[in-house]
Amino acid sequence: MEEVSANVYTVIAKNSEGGSISKTGVDLDELIEECKKDALRLEALKEK
Repeated sequence: MEEVSANVYTVIAKNSEGGSISKTGVDLDELIEECKKDALRLEALKEK
């Protein structure tokens, strides 16, 4: 997580295989939750 501007954050989630998900916005808690949801979706797709 990084504050890229006043009250604007970028959250980056990376997996062990080098994949990443990033979100930018003003609501840090929401960005974290969105990254978690996207990571779960990607893992589900990978398992198919």
